[in-house]
Amino acid sequence: MASLEESFGLRLQALRTAKGLTQEELAREVRAEPKFIADLERARRRPSFEMLARLADALGVDARALFDFGPKEKTRQRNPDEEALLALARSLKGPEQRLILSLARTFLRWREDEKK
Repeated sequence: MASLEESFGLRLQALRTAKGLTQEELAREVRAEPKFIADLERARRRPSFEMLARLADALGVDARALFDFGPKEKTRQRNPDEEALLALARSLKGPEQRLILSLARTFLRWREDEKK
């Protein structure tokens, strides 16, 4: 079972990548060193409350979202790409979510047609 720090690090990485930010870009936005962001994502450091607020603001999420690790999955863990997709979907509003879902369904239909 992952520690709180490990779960937080994975969540931070998923939110950052979903927003399309590098560690360096996120560090700049929160006024920190890139190594600090890397250490957070690798569960080597813990953020202060002030830093949690800055991270949430930079990522465009409520601070609680930084700790939204989702339900515990017993059968398998999500890979980083799945986490990034979920974080991206959660960061969008209803109409934007529906647009992305429509685009994804269109892509899947196109892919199936290409296989034929």
